[in-house]
Amino acid sequence: MKKLNYFVCANRGYYIELDWSWEVSHSFKDFESGLIYVHTVDQNEDRWVSGAGMIRQPQKSYILEPKYGKIMTYKEWKAFFNYDMQTIYTEDGMFKYTRQRKYDDKVDCDYIDETLVFLKGGHVTTSQGVAFYGEKKDTLLESTIKEIEERIRIKQEYANRPSIVDFSKGYEDKLEDYDILFAYYKQTNVVLNIFDKGVYKVYELNKSKQFDFRELVRAGTISPIIEFSSIKNLWESFVQDEDWYLKYIRCYNIKTSPFALASVVLGTINELHRQQSFTFKEYEQINSWINLVYSDEYRGEEIKQWCSNCHSLVKFYSRYPKHICRECSDKKMYDKDGLLLDIVYLGYDGIEVKHLKSNNVVEKTETTFYFDDCHLDGKIFTAQPARFGGIVFQLREDSI
Repeated sequence: MKKLNYFVCANRGYYIELDWSWEVSHSFKDFESGLIYVHTVDQNEDRWVSGAGMIRQPQKSYILEPKYGKIMTYKEWKAFFNYDMQTIYTEDGMFKYTRQRKYDDKVDCDYIDETLVFLKGGHVTTSQGVAFYGEKKDTLLESTIKEIEERIRIKQEYANRPSIVDFSKGYEDKLEDYDILFAYYKQTNVVLNIFDKGVYKVYELNKSKQFDFRELVRAGTISPIIEFSSIKNLWESFVQDEDWYLKYIRCYNIKTSPFALASVVLGTINELHRQQSFTFKEYEQINSWINLVYSDEYRGEEIKQWCSNCHSLVKFYSRYPKHICRECSDKKMYDKDGLLLDIVYLGYDGIEVKHLKSNNVVEKTETTFYFDDCHLDGKIFTAQPARFGGIVFQLREDSI
């Protein structure tokens, strides 16, 4: 063994010797063979390699004989493993799976090469991964089957969720006297909308007394300013002002039981989504009322949103209240000078916008995180990197 000047203790009192700048990052007993696997990294930054936004440290693995700690060569450890190609066809005829353990002489270590073929569609998935691991690891076939089973489970669970009407009714039936459905501020006062003895009452009191309202009601010190026979009537009275979501700010520091309101609240919110007459700043207040009744217990499509160009239904994204559908985003867009736009997502670097002449010659190129000159069907849209990848287009606020 080459004499080195940094020592790292391993199992059972034996050790491996490393150069001064190298350290053990992790070690374990290999699940399949029982051999000891030790992974090391070089901490000497002068030997680190940077590129593609990443920094890579030199790494080296050691395979140790477990009893005495002898460092093994490939010729020695290969006797513990099967390097033959293994092929499996699943009984349902859905997959063909191949797996083979291979040796990479460049890094002096093994890896697992896997291929999974979806026989009905011909789609092929491949994977190359570590061959040594401390506990049983799912194969590509096993993990794929688990993913499919989980998707089926989630889909079934989703299908079993109640409609928004049934969801709201279920929580309405559970209301108890003095439960607060929602509260909002009105100048120096707070307005409480509560359930009490089968009716819905509205109380207005000073903010300083908001936490004592139950005692005040029981003592007869305060009386409701109005009563309603149903949640529907209560909510319709609250939203009768066109700008109700700007006029009334939710009170967050009072415990509420809002889910009985979900159906009527989302009915109002969905209409606001359809009209899209709000500004992005105003939508922050609208979104606070969505959050009041948001729950994973009902189906997500109960919150509706429409494409700001063609008005077809799109998936709800509170972060992008005026985004457009995929079909519209695939249409040709132009800048204010009539040049065709070619917009590409660059990941962490934002988006690249190319302005093309009629012969596809690039007039200019810019890299940005926000571009606000996308003309489509007589409207103007913005383009920006989406939160979780890709590009999102939204109607510009000053556009028609």
